[in-house]
Amino acid sequence: MKLVPLSPARRFLMWWFRPPLGSPFVTCSVTIDFSAAAAYLARLNAAPGPRVTVQSLFMATVGRLYRELPVANRRITAGRIYQLPNVSIAAPVSLLGHAGAGGMEVTMVLVAAVDEMSLRKVAAVTTERAATERSGKSTSALLRALVAVATHAPAKVIEGALDAVNGLGRSPWLAKTMWRLAPVSTGVTNPGAGLGKLEGMAFRAAAMTVPDRLVHVGTVWGVSAVQDEVVAVAGRPEVRPMLPVVFCFDHRLFDGVMASRILKRLGELLQNPEALFGPDGER
Repeated sequence: MKLVPLSPARRFLMWWFRPPLGSPFVTCSVTIDFSAAAAYLARLNAAPGPRVTVQSLFMATVGRLYRELPVANRRITAGRIYQLPNVSIAAPVSLLGHAGAGGMEVTMVLVAAVDEMSLRKVAAVTTERAATERSGKSTSALLRALVAVATHAPAKVIEGALDAVNGLGRSPWLAKTMWRLAPVSTGVTNPGAGLGKLEGMAFRAAAMTVPDRLVHVGTVWGVSAVQDEVVAVAGRPEVRPMLPVVFCFDHRLFDGVMASRILKRLGELLQNPEALFGPDGER
């Protein structure tokens, strides 16, 4: 066997995903009719301005959803539950094939106060920050520092530093400071999105145990590529474009009844996005 060198991202994930003794996270998966949303995005993208992607629409919708149902927008620190002041979303960005990749395969962008933005604004900010990350200029000073250390320091030094920061992050006295350093309400990732429309294959589900390290994240969303499926419409089978969605939540924050309410409301919003964001996406 040959030892595989670890990139800074892999080093961090090896530490972050160290198996826990148990996990309070529960995963649910649904598919949502994307017919109206697809038509809405087509109209928006026919006009001048930054392209509004499925991910941008999803992030903006989650921002409004969490403002409406604030129980989903909470964080646990040292056994205490904190209500977060706004909805800020972290999303991974692939660096493969881009100039800024270096030794990294993936990084992430943070879009703060998504609940206060229009859909157009969310799309513009997400596109701009993803482009910045892919050019090799990280938008996060903290992330730049961690990458620099992870690139050159021995594994034990990296793990020791991360453990120390993790210990500080568990102090209730530093809860507000940790929010300022890492204001993450939830994450939106894209498992299965690379599959696209592959004949004879459909995305069905995914599961994740979210590590309770550095900062607590109460929920994580997974969004796959829109795919055609046969669904019942008025009691009859029809082929509709469906968006597969995975929802992972911390059971300590809320139970399955609230999770169902969150998913149901998400489906309602995504099936009528114009009512939420206006005909031009500027509401």
